Amino acid sequence: GPGGAFDDTRTETPAVVKLGNTWHMYYSGCGTTVGGCAGVYHMGHATSSDGLQWTRDPLGPVLIPEDGSNPFAWGLFTTAEPGVIVKDGTIFLYYASARADVFLDADGGFITGDAGPIVRNRFGILVATSTDGRNFTTHQGGARMLALETPPDITRAYSGYSTPAALLRTDGMVEVYMDLVSSRPNGSFVQVGLARAVSANGLNFGPAQQLDPSIFGVGNGGWTSGEILAPTVVQDGNNRHLWFSGFSELVSWETFGGGIGYATEQCVP
Repeated sequence: GPGGAFDDTRTETPAVVKLGNTWHMYYSGCGTTVGGCAGVYHMGHATSSDGLQWTRDPLGPVLIPEDGSNPFAWGLFTTAEPGVIVKDGTIFLYYASARADVFLDADGGFITGDAGPIVRNRFGILVATSTDGRNFTTHQGGARMLALETPPDITRAYSGYSTPAALLRTDGMVEVYMDLVSSRPNGSFVQVGLARAVSANGLNFGPAQQLDPSIFGVGNGGWTSGEILAPTVVQDGNNRHLWFSGFSELVSWETFGGGIGYATEQCVP
């Protein structure tokens, strides 16, 4: 983006959909005027008539984070990593966001011990809808529309989901694929596997199911030993095609490895 724009530092993770005769691209953007790129992203938008030549939305981002006045409300910190479909003339835009959460302290308790409770981010998949591609409904009952979050877990094995990808099945059902986020003791996080959830209306999802960790999980050696993330899925007849990203453990930049994985499955429908 131009200097002073919300995305003047970085644009990434695009997702594209066609509504009517117009292609809409949504992307993560960060910049100097919105807190830099330490996780603070806004949702950018561009349009095209042919999918090749794009015009940046002159009105700026279509989604921005909440103001942080309530750190335990969804929408804090970021609106990024779009996954998008069109269902019955409506765009469903899934995106990663966060809220604060209380995690275990250093010796395994919430209150006792030397560290006390630790407040860190909890990641979830939110959803916004639009009939024109530009103006989105982001709230429901006064709160951001939450599509998916990990169940309560005292061990905090997973702190949430990110990098969603959406699929509109031939039977009208909606699937969202995402990665599993695990928090590290130092406050950082790592994406360690993939999961999928299904919805009839695109808003209310059943429980997410983890995909086979022997295929879509870290710790199996090689280029996926460090992280697995960023799924993309396409259905072609009765075949579902899934691409995903992976990285090796970062020991040094000379030995760092990464790649794009591919898997298929037969599906009914």
